Amino acid sequence: MFLLISKNLIPLMIGARILMDNQALYKKAPKGL
Repeated sequence: MFLLISKNLIPLMIGARILMDNQALYKKAPKGL
């Protein structure tokens, strides 16, 4: 049971991290982009 949860949790955490990084990059980027 725990293995199944952790297997799904890791991609979720990675995806959330990528989303946050993308948002930070978007805020730093010029308005033209």
